[in-house]
Amino acid sequence: PGVRSVILLVLPVAAGMAATRINVLINIFLATLLEEGSVSYLSYSFRLMQLPIGLFGVAVATVALPRLSEEVSRREMDMVRSTFSYSMRLVFTLTIPAAVLTAVLARPICALLYERGNFTQADTLFTSQALMFYSLTIMGAGASKVLASVFYSLKRPGLPMKISFACVAANIALNLALMWTMRFRAMAFSTSLASILNMALLFAAVRGVLGPYDAKAIRSTGGRVLTASLLMGGAAWGGYVWLSGRIGFVSLASKAILLIIPLILGGIVFLVFARLMAIREVGQIAKDLRDRVRRA
Repeated sequence: PGVRSVILLVLPVAAGMAATRINVLINIFLATLLEEGSVSYLSYSFRLMQLPIGLFGVAVATVALPRLSEEVSRREMDMVRSTFSYSMRLVFTLTIPAAVLTAVLARPICALLYERGNFTQADTLFTSQALMFYSLTIMGAGASKVLASVFYSLKRPGLPMKISFACVAANIALNLALMWTMRFRAMAFSTSLASILNMALLFAAVRGVLGPYDAKAIRSTGGRVLTASLLMGGAAWGGYVWLSGRIGFVSLASKAILLIIPLILGGIVFLVFARLMAIREVGQIAKDLRDRVRRA
């Protein structure tokens, strides 16, 4: 019975994770019906988009799951709701700025990492367009991983699996509706919209299993982080446009400058407005980083 229970818990989790790969395979298949290069543009941009999801979404969910499971085992539901609320605020604080920066600096990112040899400026342009449309997935997928961890801790993995496959269907429908006008960009945009839908459906479902949680705090933090991130994105974009008009993508050093300087400028603007708007999670992240450095 114990082995059977474990299998019944693991199978929906594995199936839910497989839904992501199914989306990728569908995108690749549909991209083969479009112009040459479409598969490459999507593949290169997808790899870049996965990095912040792994760094932030997976990391927060990995830390949250054992804590949530322990609190569930002790039947401390108030603590479960508190941990969930904090984890969501934290993941939004990390993924929203990452999504904005990925969108506004998609071209210098792709130029620095890929533009050499047979990878031309045109390839950079098209790959960066795909990355820009993928960028919303950073927030949607990152938040969904934390939301799903609530159901896993409660030993109810079936619902996230069902929602994941519903979003696969939505992704297919969006691709078919958009691919003939947006071309390869449709696959990236559809993936982003499907990830936001996945997040929204999990949010709607989580209240049914947790009861009332501090949604107001999550909305407040998310709104302030979004505001600071948009201001950061404007500063980073302005810095990039100003610099690109003066140095251009002529060497590896210039490509690095066109990415690093706008990143620093945007980061400073974000930190200033995060402090002005009292986004406590930013201070907590900074404190945790300082503690890790001291221990190292």
